[in-house]
Amino acid sequence: MALSRLPPSLVASGVAAVAAAVGVVLLFRHWLGRRPFSRGSCGGEVRKPIGDVLACPDAIEYTASQHRHVPPKVMGSGLRLRVWLALTRFGRLFLIPHARREIGMDALEGVYLPEKPTLYPTPPTAPPTEDHAHSNSEVLQVLLDKEVGSKVKEGGGADFHFPTVADYIRAYRLKETTPTQVAEAVLAAIAHSDQATPPLRAIIDTCRPVVLAMAEASTLRWKEGKTLSIIDGVPVAIKSELRVEPYELLSGSMFVSQHLVHGLPESVIARKLRDAGAVLVGVANMQEFGMGTTGSNPNPRHLTPRNPYDPRFYPGGSSSGSAVSVAAGFCPIAIGSDGGGSIRIPAATCGVVGLKPTNHSLDTTGILPVTYSVSASGPLASSVLDTAIAMAIISKETDGKKVPLSLKGLGTMRLDGLKVGIYHEFFGDAERLSARRRWGSCNPLARSWWISRFPNWSPSESLT
Repeated sequence: MALSRLPPSLVASGVAAVAAAVGVVLLFRHWLGRRPFSRGSCGGEVRKPIGDVLACPDAIEYTASQHRHVPPKVMGSGLRLRVWLALTRFGRLFLIPHARREIGMDALEGVYLPEKPTLYPTPPTAPPTEDHAHSNSEVLQVLLDKEVGSKVKEGGGADFHFPTVADYIRAYRLKETTPTQVAEAVLAAIAHSDQATPPLRAIIDTCRPVVLAMAEASTLRWKEGKTLSIIDGVPVAIKSELRVEPYELLSGSMFVSQHLVHGLPESVIARKLRDAGAVLVGVANMQEFGMGTTGSNPNPRHLTPRNPYDPRFYPGGSSSGSAVSVAAGFCPIAIGSDGGGSIRIPAATCGVVGLKPTNHSLDTTGILPVTYSVSASGPLASSVLDTAIAMAIISKETDGKKVPLSLKGLGTMRLDGLKVGIYHEFFGDAERLSARRRWGSCNPLARSWWISRFPNWSPSESLT
């Protein structure tokens, strides 16, 4: 009765005040509980801390959800119309949320993650142990001795293969050559490759006096029997994204001011390789700032490195020069970096081994931070054994901690019973003429193997 006598404006103000107070209480409750408002099918779910998950990796349950919705391929006026609709109020309220649900982008909405957000991955660490390090060194030495012994017995082998660390060790042990002679040959090969038409452009910068000084020191150590490691005297190239003395840090570009990077110390990875006796033959080419996967770099200081199998084709990127250096035989090990495939793609297109290690498992000091939250430096090499050798040399060990690196079982695994999955529908998304040419240029043995495994499949199903 008394409420009806109040002015309507006052009643409305009171209701608004009560609603505001309730809203404030709810917001404080949300903030204090550190839980998002529940929305969607996953609303209110609390995920386990990552430490608890990694503590029992065998208990992890994997569930795969398949989204059968295939977004339409649109272009031109159709694409412009959809963009215009998405920017309208109707689009923001209905179209965009619907699209997010269709492609599964709402999977984590309303989910509480107990870890604090971070831009840096936190790989598991463990205190270094002498037994662990000795085990890795022992495994590599046994495999390397076995590889060297087989090459000595075969007289080096007549079939084509990439020069490996074992080839260099065998030649040095038998005194067939010296690190100095190897360095001279590599420098000559690099210079010759850049005089070709078109130039190979695997290495963009090298300093002959510095390279020969490292090689001569290694030659003396081999003569005195005081080698520093199993890669003493082995040539190695390093991507232009890592700082290597005495070269400029360019990251594949002409626009990196040397005044800005002047105080950046030499890459720890480069220093570890040098301390192990490796001969750093120069800085490898790369796609500008690592932003691409083809390896293309048209600026005149670098030029695009060519695929050593066919100079008409790209080598893949962005660690293009590193992959080309290994595939061209300049060195059995090169260092690249990978944020979205920049080691793995050129390794695949150049037919070498590439490994992207766990993020920040290697020391990132002295690396231009272009994509520091997702990028990781790692080796490209002639073989799996050479990749393992490189990882053992450059593995991180700072502040008494290191990322566990176990090479136990390396060289003893068999491929019996291994199943290889091939998603042949992928070829349907390739440019048809190009895919048909690739199929036609396949080795006849590979084509017959494919047909024997997939008798009901023919290239016309996906390539026409």
